[in-house]
Amino acid sequence: YWLFFGLRVGDIGYGARLLVGSLCALQMLDLKYGMQNMITMFFYLSFSIILVCFLYGSAFGYPVFTPVMGPDGAPKAILDSQVDIVTMLVLSIIIGVLHIIYGLLVKAATCLKNGDVPGAIFDGLFWIITLLSGIGCLLGVAGIVSAGVANICTYVLFASLVGLSATHMPESHSLSGTIGHGFDRFYILS
Repeated sequence: YWLFFGLRVGDIGYGARLLVGSLCALQMLDLKYGMQNMITMFFYLSFSIILVCFLYGSAFGYPVFTPVMGPDGAPKAILDSQVDIVTMLVLSIIIGVLHIIYGLLVKAATCLKNGDVPGAIFDGLFWIITLLSGIGCLLGVAGIVSAGVANICTYVLFASLVGLSATHMPESHSLSGTIGHGFDRFYILS
């Protein structure tokens, strides 16, 4: 969230205002616990806004510095959120996928720490395999990876979906109930 918030705003002027405002509120006001936590969150978010502004080079919506030279020799920002829309979209998707994979790895590690090996495999590893193979299928459709790699990803995706469906809700008393609950849970989570 910290990084996404910074990418969305990415302006040194707004980041500085948020930093000063949240710092003043934390130092000068007697805040209740919930409000203090929210203002503290904005304090930390201000740093991501300020750091990301070095990609955009803007203050209060206006370009104030240009850290790189463009192909035509003119100075330009590393990323222009108004022009580089596809780049921003791809960057957001990559960060989102990495964020989800990280969360699944943390879940698997927590399951392993608690001695729940099946949980680590079924709730962590299977989801990571499903996500990565699904991305491989999409890259195959887009023509970015070869048809052979896309076919392998399709088979792995199908196998991981079957594995997810068959292994979720193991407290069901019958195989058909387990599979039915697995498909239901997969549908809800997707």
